[in-house]
Amino acid sequence: MSKSFIPNMVNTVCTFQTSSGPSMLIITRSKVTTIYDKSGNARPLMTIEDKNVQVQFTCKAEKHSFFSFVALGAGLILGAALILSGPIGWAVMAAGAIAIGIGIYHATQMKNKCTPGLSAGDWHIGHPTVKIDGAQAITQKSILKCEKGGMLTPVFDLATAQKIAGEISSNNNKEVYLDAAVSFFAGLGSVYGFTELGFLKMAAWMVGGTAAVVGGTYGERAVIRNNSMKDNESYKSVNETDENELIPEFVKHPQNTLPDDPANLGDLLTYSPSGYVTGIKDNYNNYQLSKSLSGDLESLKGVNQRDLWKNPKAIEIVSNIRDGKYPDSMIKGSVDGNKVVRPRDLGKMVEDVQEVKTESVNEAISGSVKTGSFIVFFFPFIATYFSEDSRKELAKAMEDPGKGISVMAATQ
Repeated sequence: MSKSFIPNMVNTVCTFQTSSGPSMLIITRSKVTTIYDKSGNARPLMTIEDKNVQVQFTCKAEKHSFFSFVALGAGLILGAALILSGPIGWAVMAAGAIAIGIGIYHATQMKNKCTPGLSAGDWHIGHPTVKIDGAQAITQKSILKCEKGGMLTPVFDLATAQKIAGEISSNNNKEVYLDAAVSFFAGLGSVYGFTELGFLKMAAWMVGGTAAVVGGTYGERAVIRNNSMKDNESYKSVNETDENELIPEFVKHPQNTLPDDPANLGDLLTYSPSGYVTGIKDNYNNYQLSKSLSGDLESLKGVNQRDLWKNPKAIEIVSNIRDGKYPDSMIKGSVDGNKVVRPRDLGKMVEDVQEVKTESVNEAISGSVKTGSFIVFFFPFIATYFSEDSRKELAKAMEDPGKGISVMAATQ
């Protein structure tokens, strides 16, 4: 009884590829028996010992590490530049530079990692009875799982392979960029968090945030896999080959990836949209007031202090102060013992007004960081959707209607 097998140089796609086209599976075993098809042509067939591709894919594992490390480093450096100084600031910037350096190293590994990863991987769902050169033959339903975590399968039709490769590549690139955004805010947010909350409290929030994301994405994967392509045996095989696990990849294989989900759960729990909107409004008003008042005070610099009482601009400022237009933080250094600001003391306001102006800018930046951290908290869940969609595309590839080789005879 004839059976369809996989010949040398057949198209393949990988769930971890970020390159847009397919590659080809190639024979790598040392002993290759010549097998003939119905037309009498020699067609060496593949077995579970053959684990390599003709052209290396650009793998999302290395691309992810590159973007995540660079984004993390950039976040650390920006955070240090904005709010830190002295030895601590330099140390954080140095850590950011090291992270970027590690990312650059991973960039050099993007296109030459398939061979070791595939060689250390394993074929799943080989032919149950047929062996070639002492090893199980592979069929259209076979899956090669790479050590990096990606899965490959043969695809006979080139057009089908190109279409599915494009879909998987698009999904993986979106996932990489989403995780990079998380890493950037992890670096930037950690600097702000450690400064505002202290080391222990911020560390606790980060651990809690990571646990929330890990548990949440685990549940998300379970829901997707249990409710997608229910009658598709290929999709079932994909999920059995690479099961849903609670322990994240970066814990199992820290050398392969970066912990990209240190989301700050504290931002999620303490985030108040209405409070933040109020904060934005207050910061904006204080900034505008301080900016306007700084200009007014600057115009009084050349006026003799004894003449300020009759200067129209000085009279206007004092009137505004008495009407409560300016917050107490702007006038705290200029009030006298009777809690009154007199025209002759307006010069004392300059330093307080500048301080309020600076604080308003810092608060606006801090609020933006917190909001960004809140938003990117959900990015891993979006990234998981794209990752799971790539698995569905692999299952579709396994349903490719193309035909393999029908074995007729063999010569030892």
